Amino acid sequence: MKVSVILASVCVVLGALVVWGGRMAVSAVSKTVTTGSSSSTTISYTDGITSTTDVIQGGAGASVHENRSVRIPRGATLVVEDDIGDVQVTGSAGESLHVDAEKHAGSLALARAMRYSLDTQGGTTRISFHLAPGKHTNEYMNFKIGAPADSRLIVKDESGDLQASGILGGLQFEDSSGNVSLANVTGRSQVDTNSGDIRCDTIRGSASFKTGSGDIECCGIDGAVSGTTNSGNITVAGSLTGASDLSTGSGNVTAVINRGASLSVHASTSSGGIQDDFGLTESKEFDGGPATMDGRIGAGSGTLKLSTNSGDVRLEKA
Repeated sequence: MKVSVILASVCVVLGALVVWGGRMAVSAVSKTVTTGSSSSTTISYTDGITSTTDVIQGGAGASVHENRSVRIPRGATLVVEDDIGDVQVTGSAGESLHVDAEKHAGSLALARAMRYSLDTQGGTTRISFHLAPGKHTNEYMNFKIGAPADSRLIVKDESGDLQASGILGGLQFEDSSGNVSLANVTGRSQVDTNSGDIRCDTIRGSASFKTGSGDIECCGIDGAVSGTTNSGNITVAGSLTGASDLSTGSGNVTAVINRGASLSVHASTSSGGIQDDFGLTESKEFDGGPATMDGRIGAGSGTLKLSTNSGDVRLEKA
């Protein structure tokens, strides 16, 4: 079945403010390509903004891919709000913001009707998708975003996985339910999810990771790190400086320390064992019961606390 697509979104530019969804006489060239049950429409506006919509129909509903590109200020704050769906942000050179929104619903008509907003005002660009009141069968919106690498990233997601890579301005993630994955992030990183795993690779700067239920696994840390989970294992590796604190209610805690570290260490478990590659002093009340360990690695200028209520603590050399 051939599908004809008409893109209704129009861009209005007013000073530093960019608003999608209004109606304005803007010259544009539209091209639609249809193949079987899918089609693609590209609209190129004279103001340099490009919007592309791809439609795919299947037995489980329909997806509409809508692509938008716009310039944003360097060093801007990028805020992404998504009620339901995955968010992936990749840092890149230049000042262009590219948004690929996958709009999914139970029918093509419903998917086409889904809307999100994109506006820039001052030093903040905001991308927002909020579910309309009522029933939402199979409705969600996934975002794949390419943003200037020096952006500061703030993502708020009610249900979905979050990914970020190549971000130089730091980030803040809030997720009610979903996994979080970070790679090559510079600046302060703050992640808070009620339920889901947190995994990261190469984090330069202080980091705070918190999950209500899930594992925390991070390598390539360069800075201070705080990791907390009510139920799950924690594994952190890298060059820890400043004040670091890793704590789980139920699970194992492992810290792999690079050479040249300078840390004062305190480790404790209410029920479990402590393993140590550095020859620090351990105190244990009885086998399988509470145990603590204290000592210094190098000059001990930074601090590292490792704790679990039920599980083992491991301090390892890289």
